[in-house]
Amino acid sequence: MLVIVGDVLTRRLAAILTCWHLVFATAATQILSRTTTLLDGRKKVQMTGRVYLRAIVPIGLLYSASLVCSNMVYLYLSVAFIQMLKSAAPVAVLLTAWAWGVEKPSMNRFANVSVIVAGVALASLGEINFSMVGFLFQLGGIVFEAMRLIMIQVLLAGDGQKMDPLVSLYYYAPVCAVMNIFIASAAEAHKFDFADVARTGYGILLLNAMVAFMLNVSSVFLVSDMISSRPQVDALEPN
Repeated sequence: MLVIVGDVLTRRLAAILTCWHLVFATAATQILSRTTTLLDGRKKVQMTGRVYLRAIVPIGLLYSASLVCSNMVYLYLSVAFIQMLKSAAPVAVLLTAWAWGVEKPSMNRFANVSVIVAGVALASLGEINFSMVGFLFQLGGIVFEAMRLIMIQVLLAGDGQKMDPLVSLYYYAPVCAVMNIFIASAAEAHKFDFADVARTGYGILLLNAMVAFMLNVSSVFLVSDMISSRPQVDALEPN
């Protein structure tokens, strides 16, 4: 999730900032697991190598891709327009649920989501500073998040694996961090300057990572709550 900390880092180094958030989340969950009882729920999870590779890794990769796409879009589109585009997220979740066979297609729901798509299309046509690159980033973020939601339901909930938000982040964060390190190294390492960190402020970056960590925990909590009810109806997009 991208929490704005200043023009220097967010406009030039969005992927590196996201990577910092995930590295912090990985370190924080590891420390909490060793110093508190907040992550004792992980002892109840039957986590084998097969389950980790079959479920955690792909879900973590999708989560990482969703974070990168939804963060990069802020470099190209206005915040107001991004929020309008995010209204199409339930459409992506519903279509993905149909494709995976999680839910049977319904013409009534198709008509309802078509109205949402039409509204987003009209908003796109009326956007003065429209960017196709930004639009594709947002579309990618929505699609990756929809796939992640459905995969959580199919791969984890279907296997009876129940994790609380912190335990989920405990398993997902390292996968996301590793992927983002590769992305940030390839895309932004050549632009990185330690002077940017000093100008932004170490305290601000630490506070920023802590806020992003809490937002990540909140998002996982909401996703878990949706899965226990109707994950196809709503979609949560980290930003």
